[in-house]
Amino acid sequence: MKKMKKLLAMLLAAVMVMGMSVTVFAGSTDPDVQEPSAPETPGVSETVTNTTVEITDYPKESDRVNVTIAGVSGQPNVALYQIASAEYGNNGQNGLIRYNWVSGSEIDFANATSGQITEIANAIVRGEMTATPITGGTLSSEGVFTAKVSAGAYIAIITGAEDGSVYNPILLTATYNSVKDDQGNITGTELIGGSILASDAHYLNGASAVAKKTTPSIDKQINQDTIDKDDTISGNTLPEGTNTSTTPPATNNATASVGDRVEYSITPVLPSYPKEAVNKSLAISDRTSQGLTFEFSTLTLKLDGNLEVTKSEPDENGIVTFTYENKAVAYAKEVMENGKTVGFNMTFVYDALIYGENGAVRVPTITYKAVINDAAVVGSAGNTNTTTLHYTNQPNTDFNYDPTEAELPQGDDIQEKTDKETVYTYQLAFLKTGEGEDKDGLAGAVFGIYSDPSCTADKLIDIVTTNEAGYAVSSQVGAGTYYIKEISAPAGYSLNEDVFEIVAQWTTATTTITGTVTRREYTTNPDEAVKAEQIGWLDVKNNFYPLDAEVSEGENGVVSAETGRNLVAAYLKTETTTTNEETFISSNPGAGTVTSLKNLTTKDEGTTIPNTKLASLPSTGGIGTTLFTVGGCAIMIIAAGLFFATRRKAEK
Repeated sequence: MKKMKKLLAMLLAAVMVMGMSVTVFAGSTDPDVQEPSAPETPGVSETVTNTTVEITDYPKESDRVNVTIAGVSGQPNVALYQIASAEYGNNGQNGLIRYNWVSGSEIDFANATSGQITEIANAIVRGEMTATPITGGTLSSEGVFTAKVSAGAYIAIITGAEDGSVYNPILLTATYNSVKDDQGNITGTELIGGSILASDAHYLNGASAVAKKTTPSIDKQINQDTIDKDDTISGNTLPEGTNTSTTPPATNNATASVGDRVEYSITPVLPSYPKEAVNKSLAISDRTSQGLTFEFSTLTLKLDGNLEVTKSEPDENGIVTFTYENKAVAYAKEVMENGKTVGFNMTFVYDALIYGENGAVRVPTITYKAVINDAAVVGSAGNTNTTTLHYTNQPNTDFNYDPTEAELPQGDDIQEKTDKETVYTYQLAFLKTGEGEDKDGLAGAVFGIYSDPSCTADKLIDIVTTNEAGYAVSSQVGAGTYYIKEISAPAGYSLNEDVFEIVAQWTTATTTITGTVTRREYTTNPDEAVKAEQIGWLDVKNNFYPLDAEVSEGENGVVSAETGRNLVAAYLKTETTTTNEETFISSNPGAGTVTSLKNLTTKDEGTTIPNTKLASLPSTGGIGTTLFTVGGCAIMIIAAGLFFATRRKAEK
């Protein structure tokens, strides 16, 4: 009888497994779904293996097995909640009877979707579902989260990754399975712990499941081939001693002249949020340095590289709306500082980017142009243009973000990823020398700088005049080879009609790419704050609301107009910013203050262009001419003498 009872318990466990177990990692075969590849993060394991515990007699309350999540980067907080627990018969002595679900969390495992999982996570975060938190889980340095749990179903909510990764809620199970021999006879029971790769794209049965982990980034490029050259002649002359050490283009950077128009393109890797996520804050900002004049009218947006988006005219608030298939997908506005346009903000309607039954997201590409102005920096600092992706890494939390205002999202859940591009302007410098007191430098010589050795008017780029020390400098050039010819010589000097070849040079280029994550902790106690000044509101779940959030007076105080929750004043308790930088340096130690010149006529090389003084008028003819001149003069003198002598005699 005892053996029969044990066998019946095992059979019951097997039946329950068939209705409970689920395979938690598999790939989608839907061609419309864009599956992001897992990032190559050093030290992060992407190996997942199921753990199994053999049950020696029958299922019981003390059974435990490990559940694991691999591929977790950025050392985030992993909160694990139990939404279904096993019930055992006769106080745990008669095997598995059923699984008991937390109210509102019941899932049909055979057809579970990421949307259902996300809605459960939303309810847990809001405090609307009382799920049991599981303690004791650990996250290894290799990025593997492990927790020992009893039989049941669990939801993992992962937040706060230092690398800015976004994790959608993950479902894990620990379920019983029957063990059979080769003849199909049940010989025992095992408890299987679910394992999953965080970056795996889909749940097996989730028709609308989406990527569980994404690591957003932003890529900015200068479209070198589209630079519009400006051939305006400036006539600039820079002061003596101006350093011509200029900068080469690092990878994807560009060189341009003052007046050139540079085109930029921006393509982000977007976070992947489920349709059911409640917080999908997403924006891009761009800021230029003083050497670049941003042209807001050139701002364009495309989706998936080639889908044209309709752009409206700015409204009364200066906001431009981008529309695709009659849906607003983004809003943008010009950003001004001290009366000068310095960039733009673009905010996105994330839901309008989602398409298809499987929740794929269209990738936006932004392009615009900026002009190199007369405040451009010449040298290794270059003229920078910085783009930042702003997004939330807590999609299950409430938010107060309105993209139609084209204002950047704020809050401790907002992450930032930055990319910087630099346009470098080059210089040409040379020394004009004369004779005597001008041997070290000749002022007032006028030169044309040309793009072709023919030095014709249509190839003229700049006109420069040597200063008192004999130096001439032009910053109207990008990287490349140019040709110099004297147009006008100073008074007392002859014109040097030779053509000189000159190459724009540089010394060192430094490019820095920076990623910044800022974390803020709030308090309702002003004594704990770094500054006793209210900066927002907190509700009973410690959700933060900006100070300008819409509120009203309720029976028990201030109430959020959006969520209806009671609010109390919030103060900043701590603020921590983590910055990761990568610096790339290239150098040219041979570059100097004065650029090397090559005389195309004589093939001589040097750093100066010589001029010669005009001499006294030269005599013409040979010695015979001189004798005739002297003789003629003598005859004229004798004739004059005879004339005056004859005249005196006649008068006597």
